[in-house]
Amino acid sequence: MRRHLTRLLCLFLTIFLIAGCGGKNTPPVNDISPVSDSALSADGESAAAEFKALCDELFSHMLLSDSITLNYSLSDPSVYGITKTPATLGEYSEESVLVENIYYENILTRLNNIDKNSLSEKDCLTYDIIYKTLSQYARSEDYVLYEEPLSPISGIQAKLPVLLAEYHFYNIEAIEKYFDIIECIPGYINNIIEFEQKKKEAGLFMSDSQADEIIKQCMDFIYSPDNNYLIKIFKDNISAVEGLTEEQVKNYCAQNKKLVIETLIPSYKTLINSLSELKGGTSVSGGLCHFPKGKEYYTALVHSQTGSEKSPKEIYSLLESTLASCQKNMARIVSANPDIYDNISNPAFAESEPDAIMQYLIANTGNTFPAPANKYTIKYVHPSLENTLSPAMYITPPIDCETADSIYINRASTGDSSLFPTLAHEGYPGHMCQTRTFMATSPHPVRLILDFGGYCEGWATYAELLSYDISGLDSNVAELLKNNKLAILCIYCLIDVGIHYYGWDMSDVCKLLNDNGITDASDIEEIYSGVLYEPALYLKYTLSCLEFMSMKERSAKALGSSFSAYKFHEFILTTGPAWFDILNEQLDIWIKQCLSDT
Repeated sequence: MRRHLTRLLCLFLTIFLIAGCGGKNTPPVNDISPVSDSALSADGESAAAEFKALCDELFSHMLLSDSITLNYSLSDPSVYGITKTPATLGEYSEESVLVENIYYENILTRLNNIDKNSLSEKDCLTYDIIYKTLSQYARSEDYVLYEEPLSPISGIQAKLPVLLAEYHFYNIEAIEKYFDIIECIPGYINNIIEFEQKKKEAGLFMSDSQADEIIKQCMDFIYSPDNNYLIKIFKDNISAVEGLTEEQVKNYCAQNKKLVIETLIPSYKTLINSLSELKGGTSVSGGLCHFPKGKEYYTALVHSQTGSEKSPKEIYSLLESTLASCQKNMARIVSANPDIYDNISNPAFAESEPDAIMQYLIANTGNTFPAPANKYTIKYVHPSLENTLSPAMYITPPIDCETADSIYINRASTGDSSLFPTLAHEGYPGHMCQTRTFMATSPHPVRLILDFGGYCEGWATYAELLSYDISGLDSNVAELLKNNKLAILCIYCLIDVGIHYYGWDMSDVCKLLNDNGITDASDIEEIYSGVLYEPALYLKYTLSCLEFMSMKERSAKALGSSFSAYKFHEFILTTGPAWFDILNEQLDIWIKQCLSDT
C-alpha cells in the first residue's frame, strides 16, 4: 500500500506556483444591532450618507494611486466623480507606505465618528471589513522592508507584462494613457531598485539564487526586443477602439513599438544590472524566521494573505490532520480498487477542450453553485512568459461595463490531464463565478477593489476540488484525484510553515517529501526554492480553502436535513470577499435565519 501511495504522489506531483497609525481594534459585530435596509431613521440616513461619502473617497483614493488598477476597475471614471487621472504606477518606497498609513489612520478616525448603530446591515458589513482592513495596514509599518516586490511568481517584474497585455483600450484616451503608463515604468523600476538597496543595507535582501531567477525571468522577457509580445499583440488589442483610421492604427503601433524597445525593455535591463550588483554578501539564508522579527512578520503575512486568524502552530496542526485524512481516504480507495492506476495516468474527463470544458462546468453547476451567464475568452500565455507565470489566471473584469472575462492558460504547466480542474478554478465555479455573483449584488465599489486573496483563491481551490464530483470520471478515480490534490497542497503548506516559521533547511524538506513518496532531487529543489521565495503563497490557496470547508461542515451540522449546498454557496458568494472571522460571524447570523425559516 505504501508503494502504491508513493507512486500516486509521484505521478501527480505538480509545482503549484500559481497563479494584492492608530492600530484600533475592529468594533465587535455582536455589539451592534443594525437596522434593516428599509427602516432607516433620519439619523440613519445621515450616517448612511456620511459612510457612503467616506467609501466613495476611499475608492477614489485607491484607484488614483495606480493607473493600471484604475483601468482594470473602471471604463469611465467620471461616472464615479473621478475626473483628473494623471498617469502613475504609484511609488514603491518605505516612505510612501508611512504616508499612506497616515491617510488610513484619518479614515479610521472618521469611521469611529460614524454612528454604526444607525447603518443598514449591508453597510455594517462593509464598515467592519474596511475598519479591519485599514487597521491591518497600520500594523505593517514595522515590516515594510520585509516585503519583496520581486518574488518569482507574484513579483512586479512577472505581473507587469501581463497587466500591460490585458490593458483595456476603451477609447483613444485609453491608448494615450497606456503610453503615459509605459513612460512611468523607468521611475517605478528605480523606486524598486532603491527599495532593494535599502533591504540590502538592512540585511533583508534576497538570496543570490532568487536574484538569479529574477534576472533570468527579465532576460527571457527582453530576449528579442523587436519580437516582444507587447509589440506583436498591440494592433489586435486596439482593434475594438471605435473611430480609428488605418493611419492612426499604424502610428499608434509605431509609437508602441518605440516605447517598448526604448523605455520598457531598458527598464528591465536596468533592473537586471542592479540586481547583479546587489547580489553577494547576504547575511541570512533560509526562511523568514532567520531574520530579526521574522517569525512575527511571517505570522502577519499569513494572516494578510489568507484572511485567517489561525496561528502558524494551529495551521501546521490542521495541515497535518488534513494530510492524514487524505492519505487514509486514498489508501482505502486503492485497497478496494487495485487496478485503479489504469484510469488515473490520463483521466478521461467529461470534456477535454477549453471551451467545451467551460460550457460543461457552467451547465453542471446550476444545482450547487450560482452560475450567472457571462461572456469569456480563453487565451494562452505567450511563450516568452511560460516559465514565469502561473499555470492559469483569471483577469478581473471592470466594475462599470460588460466585457468578456479573460482566462489565461499556461501550456508549459497545464497539461490535458489538469485542464478540467484548472478551468473549474479559474472559471466556473471558481473565480469567474465568485466575481460575477458578488458583482451582481451591487456592493459599494470599494469592496470590489479591496484585496482579499485568501477568500478569492481559497474559494477557487474549494471549487476546483468539488469539480471532481461532476467531472464525468469514475467516482473512485475522482475521489482519489481530489484527495491527492489536497494532500499535495497540504505538503507544500507544511513546508511553507516549516521553512518560514520553524526554520527548516533542505534536509527537513527532503525528509517530509521522501516520507510522502517524492524523491526526485530536481523536484525537491524546485519545491524548496519555490516555497522559500514565495512565503505564504500556498497557504493563500490551501488554508483558505480549508476555512471554507470548515464553514460548510459547521453549517451542515447545524442545519441537518435542511442544509442546502446551493444556499450555502450563495451565502458565501453574496456576502463577498472578507476576513474569515467576519465571514464566520455572518455565517452564525445566516444559520440562525435558516433555522428560524424551517
